[in-house]
Parts: sequence; structure tokens; C-alpha cells
Amino acid sequence: MVHHPAAQYVGMASKKSTNGGHTQGGHVCLAGRAEIVRRVIGGEKQRALARDLGVSRQTIGEWIKRYKAGETLEDRPRTGRPRKSLKPTVLTMIKKIVAEKKPETNAQVIVHLSAATKGRVVLPERTYRDAKRELGIRTLTKRRKLFLTKDHKKKRVQYAKDHGGKTSDDWGMCLFLDEVKGMALPSKRQQCLPGTRPDVAPVFKERTSVMFCGAISGAGKTELYHCPFVPTKTEDNDMRLAKNQADAAKAAAHKKAKAEAITSIDQDVYINSILGKIVLPFVKKNKGSILVHDNAACHGTRSKKGKPSKVSEWLKKNKVNVINLAPCSPDTNPIEKVFSWMKNYVRGRLLRTKEEIVAAYEEAWKAYPMKLFNTQVARLPKILKQIKKDKGSNFNTQ
Repeated sequence: MVHHPAAQYVGMASKKSTNGGHTQGGHVCLAGRAEIVRRVIGGEKQRALARDLGVSRQTIGEWIKRYKAGETLEDRPRTGRPRKSLKPTVLTMIKKIVAEKKPETNAQVIVHLSAATKGRVVLPERTYRDAKRELGIRTLTKRRKLFLTKDHKKKRVQYAKDHGGKTSDDWGMCLFLDEVKGMALPSKRQQCLPGTRPDVAPVFKERTSVMFCGAISGAGKTELYHCPFVPTKTEDNDMRLAKNQADAAKAAAHKKAKAEAITSIDQDVYINSILGKIVLPFVKKNKGSILVHDNAACHGTRSKKGKPSKVSEWLKKNKVNVINLAPCSPDTNPIEKVFSWMKNYVRGRLLRTKEEIVAAYEEAWKAYPMKLFNTQVARLPKILKQIKKDKGSNFNTQ
């Protein structure tokens, strides 16, 4: 029996890659190619696979052709002149500059290197990217900073003064709450505009998304709430088709689901679905817990015409202690880091439907290690101290 060169990769296809999918930075890895080959050999259509996985049919056909010819599925060597590698001394200097100068962008590394060599070494950015890949240096991107007005800075300083005396144990008793939007991964077919490609049916441009809300403290995590699904345009087409087929029951059920769907979180949803069903049971179970949330409109922290909001009255009625964060202060809310970790956890997965988005984010919420949260909470006194020292300016939370 002749051993096929790609058989080992077909065996790898049953194992998931480390990032939860079969793509890495827009490039299909070996396990992903082997999975596609296995599914085509098993009888699946290439067109359906190309649509679901965001890979062109021509590419899949090339992999099948190479597999049947007994060739490997690995990338073939590039044609033309091989890439020129830098001298070891230059690589050492780049590594030293990144470690000591801590530049924010690739361009800053190139400038520092030119200054260190007195203009003798001026690298093109593409050459530096190759060197960075060889040295294993992560991609450098300039950090986005918050735009803070004078009023924002004043309120941030006041918040730091009011709560600067709290210890990390005190913050560990607080229940930090916030919302996050889970987005589907756009495929090449979703990005196609009507009329640009005749072989692809025109599709709508908006991405599928689901709004989530969760809370976390040193005592544990609450359940992760998500808004009820909103019917997509595909479901609207199904409804029109049902009407044409005189399927009144299906059309009525769809109309009812559309009427009950919630696209966002307002004060009524916040009170009934989040505070009442998620926060209040957690606070009663863990005595002394304090709710911490930001100034979103649904949180009701801003009163209108001097009258308290529905949320404020509900919190007072149910005896829930609350701390309202200063405006534009995600650096003082550790749950922002939790949501950032969750997005990295699901990154790379081929999420297309709302059910897949909910399943992926619920898995990430359960998998989040409390040790990381405790580390972020322990840094809060230092962050507040630095905000007071910098008179409300941005604080680097990394």
C-alpha cells in the first residue's frame, strides 16, 4: 500500500487548531486544508465549502488536484530571488531597541535603528517585518487613547479621590458590570457588493451581531445575558416565501418573533432581564457586594430634570449599593479586560449565525480564569493613584 504524502494532514483534520478554527491571519493552515480535502472526498460540494469557509473554489480545486496527484498540501517554494537576510548584528540591535525603547509602531523602530547606526542602516518597512517575524517580535500597533475633555478629567480626578482609599480586597467585593457586542466573522461572500461578481449572489453588507451583558467580582461570575435574536434579512425572505406559499402559521410565528426581538438594551430590559434576574440573586448570595457600572444610557446614572431614573429607583428599592464610574474611564473597570480576553478567545472561529456567536461567547465566559481578574483588581489602587497624579489624563493599563 502506497502511503499518500497528505494522509498525515488528513489525520490532523480531526483536531482543532489552537485558535479555535482552521485559519491563521487569513491563511488556511495545514489542518484546515486537510479538513477541506477530507470533506470533499466525503462527498461535500466544493461550492458550499467555499461559501462557508471563505475560501475560493479555485483554491479548493487546486488542493484536491494536488492531493489526487500524490503531492503535499504544504505551501510550495516561492519563485524568484530568495529573501535577503539581515546580518546578526542588525538583528541584535533591533531586538535591543524593541526591549529598551518600547516603540509603539514599526516606523519608530526603523527610526531608532537609523539613529543608532548614524544613518548607515535604513530598513524598508517590509524588510523590518521579515526581521520581526524571524525574531518572533509581536506586531506593534499604536495604542488608541481616549479623548478626554476638561470636564472628563475633572470627574476622573474626583472619582480617584472618592475611591482612592479602597484596597484591592475592597474592590474584590465589587460586582463590575458592562455590555459587549459579539460580531460574526465576515466572509468574502458577505463583503461582496451586488454586481461586482457575477458568480456570487448579491448579499446584504451588515454583519450578524449579538449584544451580551455580564458581571464579575472576586466571588465569581454571573450568567452571561444575551439579547433575543433579531430576524435577519434571510428570515424576512423566508417569511415572504411562506406568504407566497400560503403558509400562514410560519408567517405568523415569524412576525411574533420579530415583534419580541430586542436589538439593544434599554432601561426596561436592564431592570427586568439583567438587574432582576442576574445581578440581584448574585448580590443576595454574596452579602456586601457593590454594583459598579458605567454611564451608559441604559444604566440610568444620568437623571432628567432632577428626577431619578427608573434604574436608580429600582436599585434604591431593592437595597443594592452602587458605584457609578467616571465618564470615559474603561481603565477603571476590570471587566473591559475580560471582554477583550473573550474576543481573543473566539478570534479565528468561523462564526456565521447568531447561535454560533452565542455558543462561542458563552464558552469564552465560562473559560475565563478568575486569576487574571484578581490580577486586574489588585492594580486598581495603583491606577486610581496614577489618575490623580496625572490630573485625570489617560493611564496606560498594559
